[in-house]
Amino acid sequence: MKPAAITDEIHAFIRDQILFGQADGLLPTTPLLELGILDSFGLFKLTAHLNERYPVDIKADQITGSDFRDIASITRLVLRRLAAVSPERLATRSRAPLPAGVAAFESPACAQVFIWFTGLRGVGMPEPWSDGVAKELVENTPDFFRRIGLGDRNIVLVHDTRGRSYKEGISPELPTRAAVQDWLQAWIEARPHLAEIYTLGVSAGGPMAMLAGDRLRANIVWAFAPRTARGKTPKEVHTELAALVERVTGKRVKELATQMTLEDVARIDANLTPAIIEGYYRDLLDPATVLDTDHLAEVARALTPGNGITEHRLYYVPDDPCDALVADMFEGCPRVTRIQVAPSDAPQPTWLFSRWVSPERWVTRNHLVVGLLRDRGIFDTLFPPCREAASTVAPV
Repeated sequence: MKPAAITDEIHAFIRDQILFGQADGLLPTTPLLELGILDSFGLFKLTAHLNERYPVDIKADQITGSDFRDIASITRLVLRRLAAVSPERLATRSRAPLPAGVAAFESPACAQVFIWFTGLRGVGMPEPWSDGVAKELVENTPDFFRRIGLGDRNIVLVHDTRGRSYKEGISPELPTRAAVQDWLQAWIEARPHLAEIYTLGVSAGGPMAMLAGDRLRANIVWAFAPRTARGKTPKEVHTELAALVERVTGKRVKELATQMTLEDVARIDANLTPAIIEGYYRDLLDPATVLDTDHLAEVARALTPGNGITEHRLYYVPDDPCDALVADMFEGCPRVTRIQVAPSDAPQPTWLFSRWVSPERWVTRNHLVVGLLRDRGIFDTLFPPCREAASTVAPV
């Protein structure tokens, strides 16, 4: 295959699936990670697409930032991988396209599949919620998957592209929670070597992981600070704050970071009222504002009968009022074990708006359970060792 054809195909995928048709100025040398064009899930989705389109079989623990720096780098990665593939395999290679919102990494020699439902922000695994997430993710991902022992497993990543906490499925192709579960069940049934099913969910992905685990009769479900959001997300709260200070000062946030004058401070003081500050914290911490409790109650009712097989492990920090309320809502569900995690002891950082409010990522720090477990060496020990498949089959 000619390099130009590969480059054009990758460009088209990023344009249509990552940028939703908005690709003005996207060149082979455009820095995809540096500009945040590829976020955490976008990176996994692109990698899974390469595995579908070409017989390159890039595993989750083989992703490196240098290979995904730009379209030209990705093209070179594909060409290197193709050079090692036999002509027979090139001729017989065929995989069905994945629906939007799904990325899959197959390992036919493994009998286990780990289905990971992301939070609204992204994968929610190795990266902290901070600026430069995509860059940090690709630098840490290979080590992350090797450390927790999932690099050689079958992995399916599911992401709600609509940002609705999976209430409306994940995409127009899979518009309901039932449709997502139907697709996953069909995907698993098409791979008879899969003997163990595990689901995992971070934040908004937690309740969906519990529902899917119950439906698929999974061995274990790990739900990390599960919740479903109502209205604003922390990212939107931060965006509104930034928009306000830019409006009253006439400067963008990047400018204010280096050029905030006493006049700018006075203007922000005059406009950032106590009511706005109170609303900032309420939008981040008040369960009545943050949580869609009706949705959560629906999930809890669906889990109440149980399937007699699946074990649910729900991790949360009791100091977080939203996550504590969610944990209480699942108290009566069978085979649900609520596991309390000690709160974060991270010191409060300073930032551009420290005079008025704390950084939202610090305010919601106890919700970042995966990070807390990882930092304490617990997360790396949660998953069972690899079980080999009884017979190796070719991925379909």
